[in-house]
Order: sequence, then C-alpha cells, then structure tokens
Amino acid sequence: MRQWKAAHGEGDHRAVIPRDPEVSQEGEVDWGTASVWMAGQLRQIKLFVMRSRYSGKPFLRAYPWERQQMFFDAHMRAFAYYGGVFRQLVYDNLTAALLDRLTHHCHIYEFDWESIRLTQSLKRKSKRK
Repeated sequence: MRQWKAAHGEGDHRAVIPRDPEVSQEGEVDWGTASVWMAGQLRQIKLFVMRSRYSGKPFLRAYPWERQQMFFDAHMRAFAYYGGVFRQLVYDNLTAALLDRLTHHCHIYEFDWESIRLTQSLKRKSKRK
C-alpha cells in the first residue's frame, strides 16, 4: 500500500488515532423510532438508546411515546443496567429532545403585534443613555 501511495503521489500521511474514552466515563444518548406489529396492528414506538463510548455496549428500551417521564425512566433504567452513572453524557440533538418533551402538553401561541412590555423596556433603556 505504501508503495502504491508513493507511486500515485499520495505521499506520507500520518494516521490519526482518536483517544480512547476512559472506562465508564462517557455515554451517548439518542431517541429513535421503529415500526412494530402489536396485536395485529403496525404501530410506531419510540426507542431510547444509551451506549457506553468505551465498550460500545448499548442499552435499549422501547416506549409508546416520548414524554418527560419516559425520558427520566429510561435514564434511571440505563444507569441501573450499567451499574452506575456516566460522568459525561453526550446527547444527539438534545435541544430538540428537550423542546419536544417540554412542549408536549402545552399550546404555543404566536402573536403578530408588538409587545407592550418589550416596547416599555426599550424606552426605559433609551432614556438611561
């Protein structure tokens, strides 16, 4: 391979080996969706996945939907599975996950008029200058 690379102008490139994560220090968390047959019907389920970055050993749990109680339940069960808590958890798109869980049972209203409080606050700030 080195000879072929040298013959084709690839030159000497150094390999970069990523640092191995320390044992039981880091975990990764994500949610996914799967389709399963239950009671003769095709249904969508939500999958919680936590994986040890060191061993790659996954924990997987299925839920009927993504809600805050499932979020916490999944973490507690995963920590019990691994026998402890990772010092660092890396979430895939945590912002979207949190927004989804926090806004699940609420209504979001958008108004197209100017906020009276914002207008008054800006007037006060301009007077101070």
